[in-house]
Amino acid sequence: MAGFNLFRLRPLPELLPEVEGPAEAVPFRRKAAYTAGSLLVLLAGSQLPLYGIDNSRAGAADDPLYWVHTAYAANRGTAMSLGVYPLLMSELSTHLLLVSGAINPLPENRLLM
Repeated sequence: MAGFNLFRLRPLPELLPEVEGPAEAVPFRRKAAYTAGSLLVLLAGSQLPLYGIDNSRAGAADDPLYWVHTAYAANRGTAMSLGVYPLLMSELSTHLLLVSGAINPLPENRLLM
C-alpha cells in the first residue's frame, strides 16, 4: 500500500470557515488577563480528578506517562491528563513538523496547522 497522499484532502479546506485577524491591536492588559485565566484553568484541571479512574496504584511502573505528568505538574487520572494532554502533544508535534520542514505553512496545508 502506498503512503497517504495529503492532496486527497485538498477539497476539505474550502468547507472550513476562515477567521479574520483583529482589526486593532490587543492591549497588553487584556493579553495578560487571558493568560492568567488560562493558567488558572490549567492548574484547576491538573488537580480535578475524573470519576471512575483508579489512582491507588500511581507509580512509574504502572503509568507510561509518569514523567509527562511530572513535567506538567498534573496528577494521574485528572482532567488535565486525559483532556488537555492530547491537545498539548498534538500542538507540540505540529510545531516540530513545521520546524523540521516536513510540512509547509502554506494556505493549502492549513489543515495541518
